[in-house]
Amino acid sequence: MKARPPRTLSRNTVKPTAVADGDVETLLIGPGTSWDLPGFDFFNLNLQYAIPRYGDSHGWQVTAAWAWRSPVAGSTFVFEGYTDWIPASRGGYHRNLHFNPQLKMDLGPWLNTEPEHLYVGVEYDFWSHKFGIEDSNAFPTRQNTASIMIQWKF
Repeated sequence: MKARPPRTLSRNTVKPTAVADGDVETLLIGPGTSWDLPGFDFFNLNLQYAIPRYGDSHGWQVTAAWAWRSPVAGSTFVFEGYTDWIPASRGGYHRNLHFNPQLKMDLGPWLNTEPEHLYVGVEYDFWSHKFGIEDSNAFPTRQNTASIMIQWKF
């Protein structure tokens, strides 16, 4: 297990949302590492400090992203996803956790087509305090969704 050289600066631009007025731009500064873990296609871990272009909701963000494959019954299971954790910040932006894993099966080998193009599976999306807005009875901001997915990769 070893880390690759870190990325030190990245910029994240998010398009307007229901709670934003105009573009939302945030500069993320901090180390990002890519780990060479056994069995994983990739495993990235980033610790970044978010500085918004507008507003004062500065704060830390931890992001993990991964992909893991395992052969099963002549095909391949893929478990991939990401999680973002913002433990706390200033300016009214509430702590939140966004967890989005996918578990899917490569159908190519079973359909006698090229592998790694057609997948079927499930996706789970959990996001507490979505967009940094505190959850309340009057305005719920907790997303908790499961989906069945069919995916084609070009």
